Amino acid sequence: MELIKSRFYKQSLSENYIPRRRLVELLNVRNHKGLTLISAPAGFGKTELLVEWTEQSLCRTAWLSLTQQESDLYQFARYLIGCLHVGLNLSLDKSSNLCTKSLKENFDLFFTTFINELEDYEQPFNLILDDFHLADSADVDHFINLLIEHLPSTVRLVLVTREDPKLQLGKLRISTSYREVRAVQLRFTYDEIACFFSQNVEGEIEDKLLSRIEEKTEGWIASMQLMALSLVGSKNISQDIYDFSGSNRFIIEYLVESVLQTLSQQHVDFLIKTTAFERFTPQLCDYALGTAGSADIIARFVANNLFLVPLDNKGEWFRYHHLFSEILTALDHSNIENGSEIHSRTAEWFESHGYFREAIEHAFKAGDEMATLSLINQHWPVLSFSETDELLLSWMNNINGDYLTQFPYLYALFGLNLLSIDLAKGQVYLERVQQLGENESNNSEAQTYLALVGLGNAYISAARGQFEQIIPSAEKALQVLSNAEQLNDSEIVWVGSAYALISTASWMNGDMKATIKSLKKAIGYMQTSNNTGAVWSTNYMLLQAYLDQGDIKKAQFYNSTMLEAVQSTIQQTAQNADKSSPQGGAEIFLTKALVDYETGELAKASEHLRYAMNLGVKSQLREAAHKYPILQAKLNYFSDSKDQVQEQLTRSEAIRIANPIPDTYSAEYWRARFALLDQDDAYLSVWSEDKGFSFDYQLTVVDEPSYVIWLHWLAVKGTLYQTSRRQLMSVLEPLILETKQQGRYRTYIEVVLIRALLQLNSGAKCDVTSIAGAMVMAQELGLKQTLKQFPALKSLLNQESITEQFTRPLLQYVRGTILGEEALRELNLQQAKKLMLSGKEIAVLKHLASDKTGPEICKALYVSLNTFRTHSKNIYSKLDVNSRMAAVKKATEMQILQ
Repeated sequence: MELIKSRFYKQSLSENYIPRRRLVELLNVRNHKGLTLISAPAGFGKTELLVEWTEQSLCRTAWLSLTQQESDLYQFARYLIGCLHVGLNLSLDKSSNLCTKSLKENFDLFFTTFINELEDYEQPFNLILDDFHLADSADVDHFINLLIEHLPSTVRLVLVTREDPKLQLGKLRISTSYREVRAVQLRFTYDEIACFFSQNVEGEIEDKLLSRIEEKTEGWIASMQLMALSLVGSKNISQDIYDFSGSNRFIIEYLVESVLQTLSQQHVDFLIKTTAFERFTPQLCDYALGTAGSADIIARFVANNLFLVPLDNKGEWFRYHHLFSEILTALDHSNIENGSEIHSRTAEWFESHGYFREAIEHAFKAGDEMATLSLINQHWPVLSFSETDELLLSWMNNINGDYLTQFPYLYALFGLNLLSIDLAKGQVYLERVQQLGENESNNSEAQTYLALVGLGNAYISAARGQFEQIIPSAEKALQVLSNAEQLNDSEIVWVGSAYALISTASWMNGDMKATIKSLKKAIGYMQTSNNTGAVWSTNYMLLQAYLDQGDIKKAQFYNSTMLEAVQSTIQQTAQNADKSSPQGGAEIFLTKALVDYETGELAKASEHLRYAMNLGVKSQLREAAHKYPILQAKLNYFSDSKDQVQEQLTRSEAIRIANPIPDTYSAEYWRARFALLDQDDAYLSVWSEDKGFSFDYQLTVVDEPSYVIWLHWLAVKGTLYQTSRRQLMSVLEPLILETKQQGRYRTYIEVVLIRALLQLNSGAKCDVTSIAGAMVMAQELGLKQTLKQFPALKSLLNQESITEQFTRPLLQYVRGTILGEEALRELNLQQAKKLMLSGKEIAVLKHLASDKTGPEICKALYVSLNTFRTHSKNIYSKLDVNSRMAAVKKATEMQILQ
């Protein structure tokens, strides 16, 4: 989202501004150092005072006008960095790089970097945060408290607020570097009141009237401005001043009504009618109000300081001051005619200028549901490329009437998008649209929305595990779309969606090779459509397929090709308030975290998981929400933080929604896997009984990983009768063949190990070749963390008759993965002892690894050349090598040498 640069510039002082010399002098007492708090209610001239002060200051100034948006720490930090860059030309590159949506997670590092970069700016400057009360959050308060505590000596921090911030004011007040300016100081003095009214009211005001004004207004500048407006055209100024009450709590309503009564009816109507606009231009006002001359009225309002705020430097877009707008909105508008018509015309204007979202929102306000639906129906295909599905769902859910027969295409889209929230409700809409389309089968438009129905039916079948119905429904959609002369971008997305859904049928059948082939075809269509969200979502499915398959290196490769583009798009979107980040971006980072986990880089996995989560729900796929707590549970388990594991798995189960991607590695699966690792026989016994597992169980691919855990448990227990061993072996053999053939490598490796352990426990000859082959496959695929989840492998590694047939690098890989690097080094030291290397021989070996010559080694060890040669000969013999280079290489492989 792009930063609004106008918020980095101070406003200009009006021609009738009353100088506040005494306050400027008060501010200059503590110039260039510490904190200044300017706290007073609205309308006390806080901002104008700061403008005057900075224009006279010898220091440079960084100015930031805050909004409620900056209650978010990330947005606050972004704008703070931005104002320093604009005001001081200070590029906080390191801080900018750390300022991400996961700022809360790395706040300490960010803050330290930010302060250090401020310290590097040696010139004194003022940092002014205007309307600080709008950035109302504990995170921002914490940031400011720390900033005050560590404020560089060159910085003068000024907070301008309507409310006291949550700072340690008691402690600050005893500091010599703290200054407060409050309403009591900001009030106009008698002389300032006299000066103000002499410039803003025709005729001379007597001293006693000025005293009365001072008494009634208590120096509140805004009330005097409103009073002056109310006195324009007054026939009895003295009486009107005496009648003015500044102590009444409804003063704002009274004053504004008084002001409105002094304006022409044209101007009153203009104010009240245009209050409905969040932003406006003179051209919009002319069109919406059906009049001319809005530019002149707006120019007059600007000249008279009538609470108008420019939104650009060109004077095209404006909004009303929030306070004034709220007052106008609170008035009784029942006597204002054509309110609905104004919104309708506003919608027309926004539509004609390409602001489709605002057009739709004003059509809603007009109360014309047919017109609203017509706009959504026409423009959503374009909006869908920049907005999230949630926006469409929110609009459609706010429609009260039933217009399905008039807008079947739109309701088909609505039903399709509903499936990821409420499968049953989405199906109802799709069935109604399908019935309508079948009755109008000769209609080309009917064919279009029937294609959406086909996609919806395929989605429903996949979500319910009815894989045999997925392909017919998806192919029906493809058949309809193939009849079109030329596909638009949205229809290309539908073709890609059809192939993505077809891939889930192969997925559920266990054919991962066919799954990946279909997904790559789907991605090709998505890329052609230029729909970023569709590209990301389909790539996420491909990455999940590789992870389910166990091909971590391919998942890593495809993920790396996506990450940079995704991050760039997310950053660009964050700088543009009119755009939403495409869905699926968070899942690309989630997949990065999963890859990190599989390769054993748990710290990196945690970092990328946090980043994915901090991108927020708008960037996340609803279908993937349950994956986040599962990964967190895995990270906690293998980081010895097991206390929250079960809670995280329960959360995953609670938020999971039915969706097409097979949930083979579910929260239930991980409960069982952790129980296997913890040797929790009681849990596994109850769990397997509840699942109904047996040797003749009707196995599905979705159940396969859980079923393999049960087989693994049986083999590890080692208490099977001979008959049970044969039955278990009869299950394992065909499973080994099938999983390897269909590319389910993760399962294949585990089943090979289970069979080997079963052979070992039964005294049969162990198929060492298959074990070594499975380990080679694990190494080539990049599986590391997964190997730690196989208790059978630990048992097999203790058998020298098995491991002696592994190549040295393979044995190092497997042992390093299972045992950890420290344990592996200890094991290799034990191996060195088995080789009977003496202490002197190890000392010689270390010198052989250096660039020293034989005589130089003799000198270093205080031995003769003959003794050195004897030690070297013994080393070569024990390591089974015949050269110095080979001895050093082998000793390094065994980690005897570090």
